Amino acid sequence: MKNFLQLTLKQALHNLHSGEGGPFGAVIVKNNKVISQAHNTVMKDNDPTAHAEINAIRQACKKLKTYHLADCVLYTNAEPCPMCLAAAYWARIKKIFYINSKEEVKKYTPFIDAKIYKELCSDEKSISLQQISTDHAEGLQLLKQWQKENKDFY
Repeated sequence: MKNFLQLTLKQALHNLHSGEGGPFGAVIVKNNKVISQAHNTVMKDNDPTAHAEINAIRQACKKLKTYHLADCVLYTNAEPCPMCLAAAYWARIKKIFYINSKEEVKKYTPFIDAKIYKELCSDEKSISLQQISTDHAEGLQLLKQWQKENKDFY
């Protein structure tokens, strides 16, 4: 485990002076073997979703040719933000090991993770969400068709 965590630190250190993104690294391991390792490339890619964990998940899925990483472990140098945690859920990752807590990340970085966590648990959002019912029947039909054609998806 220590070796995998050291790899996350190595990836994060890359970004300390590169200007590619924040000081974050991630490694995905399957059967004690490194499948992918990545760092944050938000600034380099002009992509707010290019966090280390997301990049590592994308690489691992491509390499393993699957969108389920249930047999994998995610290592990261910081507790995953809400987006990365959600991505780990979507990928079916069962275990995450991290070095720094979200409280430590909040203390030393300008990131809005705490605000996002709070809003996700609240009915009040700073982003306006509004359901439009005009095409509801058509939209619902798509979901029903998906369910019918993809019974074995999960």
